Amino acid sequence: MLGLSFDNGTISGKKKQKQITL
Repeated sequence: MLGLSFDNGTISGKKKQKQITL
């Protein structure tokens, strides 16, 4: 879930799957 939270802000610039994979 932590990765998803960080992705929330990156979704605008990058894909959320990248963070989820980490």
